[in-house]
Amino acid sequence: MKHSNPQPLMTYSQWCTIFKHRLKKYIRRKLYNGLQWLLFILFMVGIPYGMIVHWLFFGY
Repeated sequence: MKHSNPQPLMTYSQWCTIFKHRLKKYIRRKLYNGLQWLLFILFMVGIPYGMIVHWLFFGY
């Protein structure tokens, strides 16, 4: 039985370029995801604490 989508044979240099590209993409995606979570947590925690600190300093 033939495979419907066989993997092409690549040279080592071709594999290295594809691997580097995918690795950069993976790292970039992880960094963006981490930054999104960090900003989300800062907004969810920082805004209420900022309001409390503002109330303590200014009283209104």
